[in-house]
Amino acid sequence: MSAPLPAAGHSPAAATVRSPAWIAAVAATLGVVGFVYLPLLRYSFGEWLKPDYSHGFLVPLFSAYLAWLWKAWAPDEFAWPDVRGLGFFLAAAPLYVAARFFNVGTEWLQGVSLVLALLGVVTVYGGVAALRWLYGPVLFLMFMFPLPYKVEHTLGWPLQRTAAVGSEYVLQTIGYPTYREGVLLHCQDHVLEVQNACNGLSMLLTFVTLSTAMALVVKRPWL
Repeated sequence: MSAPLPAAGHSPAAATVRSPAWIAAVAATLGVVGFVYLPLLRYSFGEWLKPDYSHGFLVPLFSAYLAWLWKAWAPDEFAWPDVRGLGFFLAAAPLYVAARFFNVGTEWLQGVSLVLALLGVVTVYGGVAALRWLYGPVLFLMFMFPLPYKVEHTLGWPLQRTAAVGSEYVLQTIGYPTYREGVLLHCQDHVLEVQNACNGLSMLLTFVTLSTAMALVVKRPWL
């Protein structure tokens, strides 16, 4: 999703909009998109209050910062309407319907649908030049949506078991007789359980998000 940074001495082009009709059209379209996806945004906000997705609060802020950082690619004027952007809406609609009515990875699929819709807004009202500028910041928004339950469960249990195995070895190493049954640790007269919250998934998700963000802003070749 990254793009090369501009050469030294390059003067960033300021995106100028002179048409009140453009502003009204963008505002109206974003209002409709926001209304359609409001349940998803409410759900995501509730998940951000939990440890696993607490980084979600920072994702929109970083996307805005990335758009500012890449402002050298902002077109001088937005070419609109660009009908090619309707392709993104045509791709977003079936995902939204599938997520709502088939209950398969509901929130995450709706997140993909929202991102596609936002890419459609960018293209329709800014043309391909605006898409080249903003595709990275918009795609990064995927990190603020919860993973599908099946994916969380598939990742969570092995991580939880790994934490239990590691705890067993540590307790044995420091001199506490311990044996493990699943994620239960029998240590002398105590039974300890490695809870699901201790599986490290929260740290993993935050680490992947932060690593991607750093890769997008660091001034280094892809390799």
